Amino acid sequence: MQTKRKFKSCFINTFFEIKMKKLIKSITLFLILIFPSLNLIMPQNSIANPIYIPDVTFSGGLLPKENYSLSLISANVEIVADTSDLKFLGEIHFNGNYTIFNPENDINITIGAPFNFYPIDNCTVLLNGTNIPFTLKNDDELFDEDNCEILQQYMVNRNELPYFRIFWVLCNVSIPKNSSIRLEYKFNTPRPKSTELVKYFYIIYDVGTARLWNGNITEVVEIKVHRNFPTSIFNEDLCNTTNISNEICFRWEWYKERIEVNYVGLHYYVDLSNEYEYLYNSIKFTLILVVSIVGITLLIIKRNYNIKNKKKLFGNNRNEGSRN
Repeated sequence: MQTKRKFKSCFINTFFEIKMKKLIKSITLFLILIFPSLNLIMPQNSIANPIYIPDVTFSGGLLPKENYSLSLISANVEIVADTSDLKFLGEIHFNGNYTIFNPENDINITIGAPFNFYPIDNCTVLLNGTNIPFTLKNDDELFDEDNCEILQQYMVNRNELPYFRIFWVLCNVSIPKNSSIRLEYKFNTPRPKSTELVKYFYIIYDVGTARLWNGNITEVVEIKVHRNFPTSIFNEDLCNTTNISNEICFRWEWYKERIEVNYVGLHYYVDLSNEYEYLYNSIKFTLILVVSIVGITLLIIKRNYNIKNKKKLFGNNRNEGSRN
């Protein structure tokens, strides 16, 4: 009888030890595999996004393709940028209204609007409130055309900014003598799907194009952002800033005057590497802590089980001895 009890106790101990060894090996293997894979938590530059979102979102006032004596008498531009999440900068909504006056005879003219991305899928042009057709050409294509001196001169003299390709939204309009027309441009860029640890993002609008028209201009440019203030502001001394709720509005304004500056806009510099490094270390520390607690708990359970078995065996031996 005693031999059977000892065998049973030995069998249970052996079985428990085998299970414990397997569990410890599994935990060790888990640690070996999980720590290198934690690098996946750190975001990498993605090439999966099929839509190009430039680091510089550039747009500018209207330019006449042909050299006529026209006046751009007013311009009202609103650019709304989603900056609520600095990990995904790039989404903007553009709306520009322009009034052109023709003091001479009836004319047909091509008007160009410059952008640094290809807005064919989401661009709308309206003439006096009615949709009109337009064409898109890049700067290389316009360099090869005749009667395009003003646009070509603009592209050559755009030397204050780093080079990026310009796409032109071109539309043909008729303007009667001593009459005005109103052109409106609308477009948006989508929210980017990739995240970069360090990101530069610019929203730039070219107000210097107003000098390529006759006379003075009344112009208002508003750039509205959400929640996060930019790193710097172009021509900040001319800018009025208002903050209502989570929307921050940056406003540049001229009234019947010549605009002497070239660009207005905002610049964001975002460094997320520290944020993700902290997240990475927090997860790693939590995993080590959890695994350590589980391991210590299992060791305590095993120790208590062995003590319990020893006491049980000792008690059985005493009982057998007293019977003898």
